[in-house]
Amino acid sequence: MPVKYAIACLLIFAGTNALADRPAQEPFTPVAQTEAFKQKWREASETVRSVVCNFVQTKYFALLDEQITSKGRLFYRQKGCIRLDYHTPAAYAVVLDARRMKITADGKTTVYEAAKNKTTAHLNRLITACLTGRLDELTPEYRLVFTENRILYRIELQPSTSRSSQVGSVEILLDRKDFSVQQLTVTDPSNDRTSYVFTEIQKNIPLDDALFDIP
Repeated sequence: MPVKYAIACLLIFAGTNALADRPAQEPFTPVAQTEAFKQKWREASETVRSVVCNFVQTKYFALLDEQITSKGRLFYRQKGCIRLDYHTPAAYAVVLDARRMKITADGKTTVYEAAKNKTTAHLNRLITACLTGRLDELTPEYRLVFTENRILYRIELQPSTSRSSQVGSVEILLDRKDFSVQQLTVTDPSNDRTSYVFTEIQKNIPLDDALFDIP
């Protein structure tokens, strides 16, 4: 698995909520009071210490006009500890902390130092900002657009520099009621798109340290 795709799949933050399919889209209009919205989102994120949920990841390849769907289970613990256990169509695990990433597949484990790769380090900043709801920390690398309808908030992160364009754009859909993540979509510069949907959520339960161990 290429490093940039392994890390892109980790752009998931606390407060995830269930969604079987992307909700029917009503028109979106600009959020009237963005500062109040961002403050409430940060406060909601800070109450979540851990998340365990199932996920469905769908990758759309623009050039080939096809998609690949994977399923698995996500574990998140506050302060940037994330684990994704993929079950189908292939079994492998991705673990990320503030400094390193571990990928285990076919009985082989590979560890990457995030700080030594510019793209990886940049994505780590993006992950942290999403986890805390502090997206303002990403400016001027991204232009942030906040819109809403009766059901959802939508946050769009559009690259504003060549550095951020290595990652591409990000769309986050939040439930209006509790600021929980409904769906996440990452689009890279080649227009390939990866979408994530999360179900069967458990919040604030104890998680074993071994889940996040990186040797």
